This record gives sequence, structure tokens and C-alpha cells, in this order.
Amino acid sequence: MSQTHLQDYQDSPAARVELLDFLNRTGHPPAGTCSWEARLSHWWDQNPHASQHPLRSYIVRHEGRIVGYGGTIPSSYSVQGQRIPSLYATTLRADAEFHRAGIQMLMRLRSLGREVMVTHTTPIPKLQELLIRMGARAETSVRRYLFPTGLGARLTGKHQLWPKLDSSLRLTLNLDEVKSIAPLSRPQNRIEKWLCLDSLRWQLNTPMYNFRFLGAIDDTGALHAYLILHDRTRIFRYLKGWDVVEAWTAHETPESMHALLGSLVHRPALLGPQRHWLTTTAFPDDDAWKSAPSLASRQQAVCHFFMLPAPLKELSKHTVMAEGDLVL
Repeated sequence: MSQTHLQDYQDSPAARVELLDFLNRTGHPPAGTCSWEARLSHWWDQNPHASQHPLRSYIVRHEGRIVGYGGTIPSSYSVQGQRIPSLYATTLRADAEFHRAGIQMLMRLRSLGREVMVTHTTPIPKLQELLIRMGARAETSVRRYLFPTGLGARLTGKHQLWPKLDSSLRLTLNLDEVKSIAPLSRPQNRIEKWLCLDSLRWQLNTPMYNFRFLGAIDDTGALHAYLILHDRTRIFRYLKGWDVVEAWTAHETPESMHALLGSLVHRPALLGPQRHWLTTTAFPDDDAWKSAPSLASRQQAVCHFFMLPAPLKELSKHTVMAEGDLVL
């Protein structure tokens, strides 16, 4: 067998057609809700972080044709208020007879992870073990909280325990009403996702999911807190719910996020379809939902892995479910 060659993918209309042919031949997008063409366009053409890093993917060729692909999506994080370029790793696959191509690409990403933060949130179990051996920071457990809405909340007495939104703020379901991001009134001494209106709009517009947005804005249109929610249809079999995949506040305490969730508890049809349950998740260092009036909670396994350059290794990190390609 002649040698394979790993190279950076150089995007162009012709290269995109060739790559789409490989991806369509080797499998559908994970959620099966959109085309590969739409997904690549979202990752690279519409991405407000695109200028943060030039890499779009690795490909492996054999006799001129693509036999392996390891995708990357430019992204950004924040450290002490400074924007830090990063990459989301995605869609590692290779033709069966070239299974080592996947290892080649992963090793290249490992080297890249010494220079730029690389996030993996959908690795298969075998890759998870390899990422741990490669020194990735593994965040593999969350606590999921369950909240009844409407009649269920009233029957359990939970509806009275939710805080109300501060009188200086109002609810919005429309990101177009948001004009700016409120200044942080909490420390910025951790790694967290970079937030701006363009990145928030890009995340909400993913072709993979139909996300809902619930925010709290002041009279100038400044955003003080928000929730991003995803339809969750398998809570208690037939009862439908919303799952919060990301929650954010500009403030040091979580009351405004609790007030947003409480508005859904009291008005289960606020986002359109009525939902009987709400769920949120929190990683071990996140106490945001610990004091919220949940009905129950349990541990759940997840697979968030982060390759961190040396200057970032010792810093704490605020992790949310909506990171990496998991929601893109």
C-alpha cells in the first residue's frame, strides 16, 4: 500500500465539493437534521470566529483522493476579559482500510493543542481514552436538575420558591431586541466562552437544532442574563420538556438566571409549545443551580475534553454543555 499524506485542508469551492463527496459517502451528520453542505457553511462561512484561526480541517489523501477527515471549527474563549483564539474539533473519520489516518489527525491536533485551546465534546469512547492519555483536561460528569412546570410545580409547592426578575429588567424571546452585552459585575478570572452578539446569534442559528432563547434586558437593550434551551422529549417517557444547554449572567449571583427559568415554570407555554419539565446541567465547579427549587437531581456522564496550552493549564474553567461541535 502506498503512503498516505496528511495535510491542512485548503478551502475553496472545488475543495468543498470534494470534501462534501467524502462526507456524504461516509455518513450523515450526527443529528440527521441538515445537510453536510449546510453544516460546513455554518462552521466556516457564517462563523464570526472564522478570523481567529486559519485551520479549517485536516485531510488524509491516498493516491490523490481523500480517505480521512478531521474537522475543526474556529472559536473563541475569554481569559481576564481578553479574547483567546481556539478550535473545536469535530467529525474525525477515515475509510475502513485507512483507520490509522484518524490517529494521524488526532496526533496533529495534540501538537496544535500546545499552541491553541482545542475542545472535543463528541469523541467516541476509544478516543476519550486516548485524549486522557494525551493530557487533555477531562470534564466527564455533570449534575442534572429537574424542575416541574405549571400544575406540576403548584402540586409540589415549588412554584412559590422562584425569584422574580429584577424590576429594572424585562423578558425577551427575541435576540434582535438585544443591543449590547451588559458589563460583567463578577470576576473574570476563569476560562469561559467568549460572548458577543454575533457569536450568540451564530450559535442560535445552527442548522442542527431548533434552539430557543430567553433573555433579560434593561431599558437600553443590554443583555444581563440568558438561557438557551433545546427541546427534550424523553423526560419521563411521554412528557415533554426543555433542556437548558447554556445559561449566562453578567452578575456574580445566579438570581437572574433563576428568574428566567422561573418564568417558564409559571408560564409553560412561554416559548410556544407547552412543556411539563425543565432540566439544567452543572459541571462540578458550577453552583448556579444548586439553590434553585429542583424536584430531583442526578449525576450524568458527559464527554467534554480540553487540550490546553501551557499558559492556560493552571486556570479554572467555566464549562457548559453548549461547547464544541455538540450544538453546532
